[in-house]
Amino acid sequence: MGKQFFENAENFLLKITRSEIIIQAILVGLISGILVVLFKISIESFEGFLRIHVGNKAFLPLIGALGGLIAGLLVYKIAPETKGSGIPYVKLTLSRIGKGTRLRSILVKFFAGVVVIGTGLSLGRECLSVQL
Repeated sequence: MGKQFFENAENFLLKITRSEIIIQAILVGLISGILVVLFKISIESFEGFLRIHVGNKAFLPLIGALGGLIAGLLVYKIAPETKGSGIPYVKLTLSRIGKGTRLRSILVKFFAGVVVIGTGLSLGRECLSVQL
């Protein structure tokens, strides 16, 4: 019993390593990792830009409102499917019940997230990172 188990496991591992799913998984991991790192760097750069160029702290509420307006327009006009929490959408997509994610949706989430978080509004980076 034990010898047959190990032979079956070895055959299974050989099939997996020869299949395309490993290559796809590696590519998805690399692309996702790069996107999340770029997302974090973009947020920090945008926050730094605003700190340097906005001298008066009285403008901070206005900047937050402007950031929310820009992000809202991006979502409303360009990719309405990106509104709301995206974690349930990701779960549906992974279980193949939902539609696939379009490049437009990823770009809107990326830039709207950078603007919203960069202008100081309350939004976590983690949820958007999962969606990206």
